[in-house]
Amino acid sequence: MKSELEEFEHSEWDMSSAELRRLNIDPDIPIHRDNAPILLFPDDHPARKTLIAHAVCRRDCACREIDWPDSDQPGIDQEWHSPADGRTWTFSGFIYAAVCFTVILDSWINHPTQLAEDELHGLEIIPKALALLDECELAAIKAENLAILALIPIPRRFFQLWQEAINLRIKLDLQSRIAT
Repeated sequence: MKSELEEFEHSEWDMSSAELRRLNIDPDIPIHRDNAPILLFPDDHPARKTLIAHAVCRRDCACREIDWPDSDQPGIDQEWHSPADGRTWTFSGFIYAAVCFTVILDSWINHPTQLAEDELHGLEIIPKALALLDECELAAIKAENLAILALIPIPRRFFQLWQEAINLRIKLDLQSRIAT
Protein backbone atom coordinates (compact mmCIF):
# COMPACT_ATOMS: atom_id res chain seq x y z
CA MET A 1 0.00 0.00 0.00
CA LYS A 2 1.32 3.44 -0.94
CA SER A 3 1.92 6.07 1.67
CA GLU A 4 0.12 9.39 1.47
CA LEU A 5 3.37 11.04 0.37
CA GLU A 6 3.69 8.68 -2.61
CA GLU A 7 0.14 9.54 -3.70
CA PHE A 8 1.16 13.18 -4.26
CA GLU A 9 4.22 12.91 -6.49
CA HIS A 10 3.55 16.16 -8.37
CA SER A 11 2.15 18.94 -6.19
CA GLU A 12 -0.78 19.23 -3.84
CA TRP A 13 -2.75 20.81 -6.69
CA ASP A 14 -2.05 18.11 -9.25
CA MET A 15 -3.89 14.84 -9.44
CA SER A 16 -1.93 11.99 -7.90
CA SER A 17 -0.29 9.30 -9.97
CA ALA A 18 -2.80 6.80 -8.58
CA GLU A 19 -5.74 8.98 -9.67
CA LEU A 20 -4.28 9.31 -13.17
CA ARG A 21 -3.60 5.57 -13.42
CA ARG A 22 -7.23 4.82 -12.51
CA LEU A 23 -8.23 6.97 -15.51
CA ASN A 24 -5.71 5.20 -17.80
CA ILE A 25 -3.64 8.38 -18.11
CA ASP A 26 0.15 8.56 -17.95
CA PRO A 27 0.86 9.01 -14.22
CA ASP A 28 3.94 11.14 -14.91
CA ILE A 29 2.08 14.17 -16.26
CA PRO A 30 0.83 17.01 -14.07
CA ILE A 31 -2.90 17.71 -14.38
CA HIS A 32 -4.57 20.08 -11.92
CA ARG A 33 -7.17 18.29 -9.82
CA ASP A 34 -9.85 20.87 -10.69
CA ASN A 35 -9.82 19.26 -14.14
CA ALA A 36 -10.73 15.81 -12.78
CA PRO A 37 -14.34 15.88 -14.08
CA ILE A 38 -13.05 16.57 -17.61
CA LEU A 39 -10.86 13.48 -17.48
CA LEU A 40 -14.07 11.43 -17.19
CA PHE A 41 -15.12 12.65 -20.65
CA PRO A 42 -14.68 10.19 -23.55
CA ASP A 43 -11.07 9.69 -24.66
CA ASP A 44 -11.70 11.54 -27.93
CA HIS A 45 -13.26 14.65 -26.32
CA PRO A 46 -11.26 17.79 -27.27
CA ALA A 47 -11.19 19.19 -23.71
CA ARG A 48 -9.82 15.92 -22.29
CA LYS A 49 -7.30 15.65 -25.11
CA THR A 50 -6.27 19.30 -24.52
CA LEU A 51 -5.49 18.68 -20.84
CA ILE A 52 -3.39 15.62 -21.62
CA ALA A 53 -1.58 17.30 -24.54
CA HIS A 54 -0.78 20.32 -22.36
CA ALA A 55 0.66 18.17 -19.58
CA VAL A 56 2.66 16.07 -22.03
CA CYS A 57 4.02 19.24 -23.64
CA ARG A 58 5.14 20.64 -20.29
CA ARG A 59 6.77 17.34 -19.38
CA ASP A 60 8.47 16.69 -22.71
CA CYS A 61 9.41 20.20 -23.87
CA ALA A 62 10.20 22.34 -20.80
CA CYS A 63 13.77 22.40 -19.48
CA ARG A 64 15.15 20.66 -22.55
CA GLU A 65 17.80 23.40 -22.95
CA ILE A 66 19.46 22.32 -19.70
CA ASP A 67 22.42 19.94 -19.63
CA TRP A 68 21.33 17.98 -16.57
CA PRO A 69 24.08 16.22 -14.59
CA ASP A 70 23.90 12.44 -14.85
CA SER A 71 21.63 12.65 -17.88
CA ASP A 72 22.28 10.92 -21.16
CA GLN A 73 20.40 13.70 -23.02
CA PRO A 74 22.31 16.89 -23.78
CA GLY A 75 20.50 20.21 -23.59
CA ILE A 76 18.85 21.28 -26.86
CA ASP A 77 17.38 24.56 -28.05
CA GLN A 78 16.72 26.64 -31.15
CA GLU A 79 17.01 30.40 -31.52
CA TRP A 80 15.30 32.54 -34.17
CA HIS A 81 14.35 36.12 -34.83
CA SER A 82 10.60 36.56 -35.20
CA PRO A 83 9.45 38.88 -37.98
CA ALA A 84 5.97 38.80 -36.40
CA ASP A 85 6.94 40.48 -33.13
CA GLY A 86 10.54 41.62 -33.77
CA ARG A 87 11.91 39.60 -30.85
CA THR A 88 14.61 36.98 -30.68
CA TRP A 89 13.12 33.75 -29.34
CA THR A 90 14.36 30.34 -28.28
CA PHE A 91 12.30 27.19 -28.29
CA SER A 92 12.76 26.93 -24.53
CA GLY A 93 11.73 30.57 -24.03
CA PHE A 94 8.64 29.98 -26.15
CA ILE A 95 7.67 26.91 -24.11
CA TYR A 96 8.09 28.79 -20.82
CA ALA A 97 6.08 31.75 -22.12
CA ALA A 98 3.31 29.92 -23.98
CA VAL A 99 2.94 26.51 -22.32
CA CYS A 100 4.25 26.56 -18.74
CA PHE A 101 1.10 27.66 -16.97
CA THR A 102 -1.66 25.83 -15.16
CA VAL A 103 -4.59 24.91 -17.37
CA ILE A 104 -8.00 24.63 -15.72
CA LEU A 105 -10.76 24.21 -18.27
CA ASP A 106 -13.51 25.19 -15.85
CA SER A 107 -15.84 26.29 -18.64
CA TRP A 108 -16.36 22.60 -19.42
CA ILE A 109 -17.43 22.05 -15.81
CA ASN A 110 -19.33 25.28 -15.03
CA HIS A 111 -20.83 25.99 -18.48
CA PRO A 112 -20.78 29.79 -18.25
CA THR A 113 -23.09 31.81 -20.48
CA GLN A 114 -20.18 33.70 -22.00
CA LEU A 115 -16.61 32.90 -22.95
CA ALA A 116 -14.51 32.04 -19.91
CA GLU A 117 -11.21 33.74 -19.12
CA ASP A 118 -9.19 30.69 -20.23
CA GLU A 119 -11.07 30.65 -23.54
CA LEU A 120 -10.50 34.37 -24.17
CA HIS A 121 -6.82 33.87 -23.33
CA GLY A 122 -6.66 30.90 -25.70
CA LEU A 123 -8.32 32.74 -28.56
CA GLU A 124 -5.74 35.50 -28.15
CA ILE A 125 -2.58 33.42 -27.87
CA ILE A 126 -3.23 30.31 -29.98
CA PRO A 127 -2.76 31.97 -33.40
CA LYS A 128 0.36 33.79 -32.16
CA ALA A 129 1.78 30.62 -30.63
CA LEU A 130 1.23 28.60 -33.80
CA ALA A 131 2.88 31.35 -35.89
CA LEU A 132 5.89 31.37 -33.55
CA LEU A 133 6.12 27.57 -33.76
CA ASP A 134 6.12 27.82 -37.56
CA GLU A 135 9.00 30.32 -37.36
CA CYS A 136 10.89 28.08 -34.94
CA GLU A 137 10.38 25.12 -37.25
CA LEU A 138 11.79 27.05 -40.22
CA ALA A 139 14.84 28.06 -38.17
CA ALA A 140 15.32 24.46 -36.99
CA ILE A 141 15.06 23.17 -40.58
CA LYS A 142 17.65 25.71 -41.69
CA ALA A 143 19.94 24.76 -38.78
CA GLU A 144 19.25 21.04 -39.30
CA ASN A 145 18.26 20.87 -35.63
CA LEU A 146 16.60 17.46 -35.68
CA ALA A 147 16.14 17.35 -31.90
CA ILE A 148 13.97 20.49 -31.89
CA LEU A 149 12.18 19.45 -35.07
CA ALA A 150 11.13 16.28 -33.26
CA LEU A 151 9.64 18.34 -30.39
CA ILE A 152 7.72 20.97 -32.39
CA PRO A 153 4.68 18.72 -33.06
CA ILE A 154 4.10 18.38 -29.30
CA PRO A 155 3.21 22.03 -28.54
CA ARG A 156 1.55 22.37 -31.96
CA ARG A 157 -0.80 19.53 -31.04
CA PHE A 158 -1.62 21.16 -27.70
CA PHE A 159 -2.51 24.50 -29.30
CA GLN A 160 -4.56 22.86 -32.05
CA LEU A 161 -6.50 20.77 -29.52
CA TRP A 162 -7.06 23.79 -27.28
CA GLN A 163 -8.50 25.67 -30.27
CA GLU A 164 -10.71 22.68 -31.08
CA ALA A 165 -11.97 22.52 -27.47
CA ILE A 166 -12.80 26.24 -27.42
CA ASN A 167 -14.57 26.02 -30.78
CA LEU A 168 -16.61 23.03 -29.63
CA ARG A 169 -17.70 24.76 -26.43
CA ILE A 170 -18.75 27.85 -28.40
CA LYS A 171 -20.69 25.63 -30.81
CA LEU A 172 -22.40 23.70 -28.00
CA ASP A 173 -23.22 26.94 -26.17
CA LEU A 174 -24.80 28.41 -29.30
CA GLN A 175 -26.79 25.22 -29.90
CA SER A 176 -28.13 25.25 -26.34
CA ARG A 177 -29.15 28.91 -26.67
CA ILE A 178 -30.97 28.19 -29.92
CA ALA A 179 -32.72 25.18 -28.38
CA THR A 180 -34.07 27.23 -25.44
